Amino acid sequence: MSVLSLHDIHAAPWGSPLLHGIHFDLQPGEILGVAGPNGAGKSTLLEVVAGIAATTKGEVSLLSQPMARWSARERAQRLAVLPQLSLLSFPYTVEEVILIGRVPGNSSRQEDLTILRQVMAATDTTSLSGQLYTQLSGGEKQRVQLARVLAQIWHEHDMSDRVLLLDEPTTALDLTHQQQLLALLKELSDRGLAVIVTLHDFNLLAALAHRVLVIAGGRQIALGSTQSVLTRQLFEEVFSTQVIISTHPTRGHPMVISA
Repeated sequence: MSVLSLHDIHAAPWGSPLLHGIHFDLQPGEILGVAGPNGAGKSTLLEVVAGIAATTKGEVSLLSQPMARWSARERAQRLAVLPQLSLLSFPYTVEEVILIGRVPGNSSRQEDLTILRQVMAATDTTSLSGQLYTQLSGGEKQRVQLARVLAQIWHEHDMSDRVLLLDEPTTALDLTHQQQLLALLKELSDRGLAVIVTLHDFNLLAALAHRVLVIAGGRQIALGSTQSVLTRQLFEEVFSTQVIISTHPTRGHPMVISA
């Protein structure tokens, strides 16, 4: 059973059509990479899945139930979203920010603190303990926000009924933490977590995703394996650019090189 399904999604969040007929099923443990030019509708797609932006046609289902049937609290226990920009100007500590993610849960204070320690270790934020969020660097804030959304849906073992939405999560991260994020998402995928992630870095996308969805002008252009989607023809037609497609020498996934 798919954990998330989109059927013929159309959306016009700002009064003019932006998404046209998006459709796919997401399986437990699957990482779906979303790519496309600026303004293609990638962020809007995540907002539709998260219930932030309304659809004008089509249906989003979570665990085979229409999203509209889930209460906001129930949905938040199973689906979390990290936007491109997370604004927070209050002088909360790192721990206080991360524990915001536990608000929708029904767990005890002790369970919340256990999850806090686990997600801080997973996101390399333990060393930031006690610091004020407002005094962190951009990359540190990004890791704390990632810990917050993970805390929202965290389960130490089986996460096959949960979905994580990430909108350009590597933007502020250095190379080390980009690699750590990829390793973490693969580990969580092995526990059953389904992930939808937008990335502009096609080499990171190819290293991470099981499948790639390409959208342009709000329309679904391609959906499939990285090998079948990331082709020279696609880059010419969708991105109007010339690239060389090689193969990673040890992992076998496509490598995109500017021509």
